[in-house]
Amino acid sequence: MNKIEKIQRWLADNNQDIALITDPKTIQYLTGFYSDPVERVLMVVVFKDKDPFIFGPALESEAIKDTGWTNPVYGYLDHEDPWAMIADQVHARNTDETHFAIEKSQLAVDRLESLESVFSDGDFSANLTPFIEKMRLIKSADEIEKLKIAGKWDDFALQKGFEAVALGKTEDQIAADLQYALMQNGIMELSFP
Repeated sequence: MNKIEKIQRWLADNNQDIALITDPKTIQYLTGFYSDPVERVLMVVVFKDKDPFIFGPALESEAIKDTGWTNPVYGYLDHEDPWAMIADQVHARNTDETHFAIEKSQLAVDRLESLESVFSDGDFSANLTPFIEKMRLIKSADEIEKLKIAGKWDDFALQKGFEAVALGKTEDQIAADLQYALMQNGIMELSFP
């Protein structure tokens, strides 16, 4: 069972109809796509018994598809109303669902109010956050393999960092040596500067 299917099962088990996922890190965890569009809307909409879709800025649509996401992707332009467009996509699936699960730890009040305005009969009391947190604790075989690879490169970086330390070298010079060693091995970006 994949991650989206686990959410669908949770929805069914908890008498919820739709999950509205808005945390960029959760979206990345579920889909492989990461973006933090700041004031723009990015959302994965998961139905308990229908295919999910991703909704976001139109400029991101192709990047979302490039991650391998095979379900629909809908984009919007800055002059369009994203909330009405999300509601249109939900209603286009001939749904009359009213029970929405949200990430209460992440969804801003103004965005919740926007959702309430387009889903006037909606109940947004279900909190999906604890379930997502629990999902993230239990690693799949693929995630374990990625952690092992990351650990290998972490060990490599520490070794190269220790080797770069020398009397008279500045911190910037050491950082440059470390970054160069990583780039020589195909690691072009660091998780943090």
